[in-house]
Amino acid sequence: MAPIHNAARYGNLNQIKALLNQGVPVNSRDGYGRTPLHFAARRGHLNIVQELLKRGAHVNPRARNGFTPLIAASLSERPNIIHALIKAGANPKYRTIYGDSAYNFPNSRNALRTSRAATKWQNTTLKRKAERMLLSPRLLGSTPLNKNAIRSISRYLTVKKKNNNK
Repeated sequence: MAPIHNAARYGNLNQIKALLNQGVPVNSRDGYGRTPLHFAARRGHLNIVQELLKRGAHVNPRARNGFTPLIAASLSERPNIIHALIKAGANPKYRTIYGDSAYNFPNSRNALRTSRAATKWQNTTLKRKAERMLLSPRLLGSTPLNKNAIRSISRYLTVKKKNNNK
């Protein structure tokens, strides 16, 4: 295992900073395709996760078995890491080769549900999907129904957002 992976695994922030300053790639992979972010997320080292993300680590790298850092944090029941990764743009719907996603681990579901960033990600994804469907080139401008449907979806998401903030 490379020194940067060991430093991330054992939570050695000073060594991480030193290695990155020496030019070690932040997204370097081990033999199984795991990055330092996988190790830090799995072990619950929030300061390491934040430093790696700040230095440009990819938030959704997939190991050979399909595990992402978010799945690793979910498996290890690390809500603070889950929130940080979701906020950085991690995709909670990625699946492992076994079919598991971050939502499959019961003790982490609550962290995923309560994360405002996760809710925002889901709402934005829903809105984008609806816009793509309704504004496809073959339908664009064909009926006034398209514009009304988009307005309805936007209103629905706005109301849902206000209800979630209460």
